Amino acid sequence: MYYWSEDDCNINLEEELTSMNNVSELYIGIAFFSSEGLRILKNIAKKNKLKKENVHIYMSDEFSQNKPHELLEEVCKIAKVKIFFHRMFHAKVYLLKGDTTKLIYGSSNFTAGGFYKNIEFDSIQEIGKKNLNEIEDFFKYCELHSTTVTDDVIQHYKEMYNEIKELKKIQEKLRKKIKGYHKNKVQMSDIHNDVYPIIERKGLLSSIIQFMGYRHKKK
Repeated sequence: MYYWSEDDCNINLEEELTSMNNVSELYIGIAFFSSEGLRILKNIAKKNKLKKENVHIYMSDEFSQNKPHELLEEVCKIAKVKIFFHRMFHAKVYLLKGDTTKLIYGSSNFTAGGFYKNIEFDSIQEIGKKNLNEIEDFFKYCELHSTTVTDDVIQHYKEMYNEIKELKKIQEKLRKKIKGYHKNKVQMSDIHNDVYPIIERKGLLSSIIQFMGYRHKKK
């Protein structure tokens, strides 16, 4: 089964995650994460009475520009969270293990845009033991090559937040100019708050924001 738009294919991506019963373990690898993703994650954990040690989240170091330190504080209450500081992490993978095993992977980040507003493309499938072993190898790789979120990591994002806000303003101006090409200009109020770094796609993000600072500090 494939998802690209709730309106066009009559699939609700949130329901695909939350409707599964008896989930015993959850693995998520995502580039971007937002308060909407946190809400969905809390619902899954509550419904299935998941313990923190059974919820594994792997994220890019640029996972959010909307108070990332606060997001980390909240998600660390219900999950084991690790961040890729040494490699660009761009996966979007959701693995739910229970009575059956469900795998969702494609382009949808754990954000409102990824789950409801954007045109995405995701595969949704139940998988057997052979394929599960291959998927678990990916998450083992994630575990080995990422950094556990600690109070020190959270403080790092908190200290950078003013710079992150400035970058966000620059990107909003740039996005408005890009949208201005269309005759019916899109107002910024119509654009969701999931900020995907435009400048990253131009290879310039690291020269503007100091997300990379933590990896140097830890060497």
